[in-house]
Amino acid sequence: MRRILTGIKSLDELTGGFPTGVSNLVYGSPATGKTSLSMTLVAEALRNAKDRDVVIAVLTEGWDMDRLKTICAKRNVKQDALNRVKTYEANSFGEQHKVITEVMPRDIEENDWVPTLIIVDSLVPHYHAQLLNTPLQHLASKAREFQGRLSLEINTLVKISSGYDSLLLVNSWRRSSAGRSFQEKWRKDVINGINSNNVLIDPEAGFGSREFDVIGGQHLVYMSKTVLRMVSTSLGENIKAVILEKALSRPTMFCCLVKISEAGIETHEGKPAPVSEVIRREVIED
Repeated sequence: MRRILTGIKSLDELTGGFPTGVSNLVYGSPATGKTSLSMTLVAEALRNAKDRDVVIAVLTEGWDMDRLKTICAKRNVKQDALNRVKTYEANSFGEQHKVITEVMPRDIEENDWVPTLIIVDSLVPHYHAQLLNTPLQHLASKAREFQGRLSLEINTLVKISSGYDSLLLVNSWRRSSAGRSFQEKWRKDVINGINSNNVLIDPEAGFGSREFDVIGGQHLVYMSKTVLRMVSTSLGENIKAVILEKALSRPTMFCCLVKISEAGIETHEGKPAPVSEVIRREVIED
């Protein structure tokens, strides 16, 4: 398994580079820098592109292409290299599913593309919107159906990434406060069940284990070999913390500070350190 460096010094020190052929998940609240990170990776991929190499971006929230052009210019990427970026816009959950499972794989094969980077930004807006619009009495069955679709999409993306040894980056959102409240209520219900001598259904909830605070279901987390969470900080609107929550061979719950600039994502200052240490040094908000 190869690892690809991002050109962002502190992030590369944190992760050791993103592994290829697997899913890499980045999640966070709005305006934490997920899209800027994606565009930075696009610029780096274009800088090293050759022959039939392309970058594929599945977009559900739209991109400011002028912003991408600026990032590329600041990183000394020729503007004609942007022709290698193949974008697919999905305006519904159905469109997203068709693009990822049918259209994109077909285009790769028919056009003889070599996708060196595949980005989905973001995987969950349409999924989340459909869940919110589902009547409560049908929510459980619909949630299983929708998560089944997401699982198929992730499996398809990983298969393509593995076949071409390419970098796959999937963006998602942070779970809502309502979801976190439900999680805590479930833990209390489990503990009450134990006290009443009822069968323990969910030991993880009972022990209060840390769960990934991400929308998209457990399959998304299981399939992702790297999980990064991006968080806003009190150091300034453009200063973000990147927390490594899951990795193949790196210490987790370490973080680094980055800044959003015209060049995309850049190192802010300092080296990666445990989250608790950085919080003591700098106040992190979310």
